[in-house]
Amino acid sequence: MPRQDLSATGPLWPDLRQGPARPGPDDTAGLCQPVSGVAGCDLRAQSAWADGEFSAPRPAHPFAGPVSGGGRGASGGGGADGGLVRASRGRGDTERPCFGVDVAPDGYAWWYVDGVSDDGSRAVSVIGFIGSVFSPWYKWSGRRVPQNHCCINVVTYGPGGRFTMTDRGRSALRQSRDALQVGPSRMVWDNGVLVIDVDEVSALPMVSRVRGQIRLTPSAITGVEAILTPNGSHIWRPFAPTARIEVDLTQGHSWQGHGYFDAN
Repeated sequence: MPRQDLSATGPLWPDLRQGPARPGPDDTAGLCQPVSGVAGCDLRAQSAWADGEFSAPRPAHPFAGPVSGGGRGASGGGGADGGLVRASRGRGDTERPCFGVDVAPDGYAWWYVDGVSDDGSRAVSVIGFIGSVFSPWYKWSGRRVPQNHCCINVVTYGPGGRFTMTDRGRSALRQSRDALQVGPSRMVWDNGVLVIDVDEVSALPMVSRVRGQIRLTPSAITGVEAILTPNGSHIWRPFAPTARIEVDLTQGHSWQGHGYFDAN
């Protein structure tokens, strides 16, 4: 916090005096300080963020390992040039997804997949969540323990479409670098393919089992991420903006098409 006890500064020029010792016009010996002699404090109380929040420049060879805690909440997330898009870094997902992230209180992590059939008649969306921002229970809990509000939500569109959204607790969560498991459903990164095994119950009014498998094969994995908040605490990681997806689920959803995969 800026100090408020700055010492008095006095006039800029010394008092003019008569007598033989009067200094000449170019004599600065009696010049007073224009500002307080107290060093090391801000001149005003506003946050430096209001002026643009420039981050420290990155070294020529930045460390490629995870940030403290393995999460995405480190300060100074932006580049020195203020750009919002940068090379991927921070949680071990530079070349592939990593499901072993540590989600801090009041935070969340998601892995999102969607796809549309080649004929355009059917579609699917899947979100794996730790700290589900769609969960009213997470909100009511004060968002203290994200791991107590995890899920793998699945929505199918078209004839026989279903919606599943089951909030599960910490005991249902299993994480590793390659896999996210929540209850009976899981996401697994297997040699360049994202495999999603689904075993959920759909919501009202059509309560039924939604079972099967979804396989997404990226055309390529991007090497960039986008900073969504000024302090770099919220990152969008577009793993595969274009991919092939194979869907084989109950309720007649068996098709292939175009897929998409990202994480926040």
